[in-house]
Amino acid sequence: MPRPFYGAFAWAYDLLSDRPVAAECAAIAAHFTDRGRPPGARVLDAGCGTGRYSLELSRLGYRVTGLDASPDLLAVARRQPGAGSVTFLTADLRRCMEGKSSPQFRSGIERRYQPWP
Repeated sequence: MPRPFYGAFAWAYDLLSDRPVAAECAAIAAHFTDRGRPPGARVLDAGCGTGRYSLELSRLGYRVTGLDASPDLLAVARRQPGAGSVTFLTADLRRCMEGKSSPQFRSGIERRYQPWP
């Protein structure tokens, strides 16, 4: 099934959902900090879409990498104010994980990006 808001209509993607991103990211940041990952820590936003959460977490001081499979959604993200502070990468997380089921690989991902020890 085609997903036009991931491609031709990516410009309208954020109109589909009116979420309190700033408040949600403040809660996420508090969660990270409570678990030993204060601002300055690396964060992976897998499936970042247009980058709303990536950008807000970056504004709060996190070093954010946003990952999405849609080049069109990432193009929107890269045009947002503050986008230069986030590393946006085009990749399909499902493919990134193929053949990477070793405990060492998963442990490396968890240590690098997840908010818990």
